[in-house]
Amino acid sequence: MNRVWHDAHPMPKNANRQQRIEWHIAHAEACGCRDMPESVKRALADNQQADTTKKPS
Repeated sequence: MNRVWHDAHPMPKNANRQQRIEWHIAHAEACGCRDMPESVKRALADNQQADTTKKPS
C-alpha cells in the first residue's frame, strides 16, 4: 500500500458519486492496494454508456 498517497489523498467526507469515481481512478493509478468497489465500476460503466449515447449538438 502506498501510505504516502493515502495520507495525502483522503476520500472527501460525504463524497458524492463523481468524487468517489475520481478518487478511485486516482487511487488505482497511484496505489492499487485493493480493487475498485463494484458500485464505482458500475458508475464508471454508466458514465461511459451515457457518453456514447449523447447526440452531438
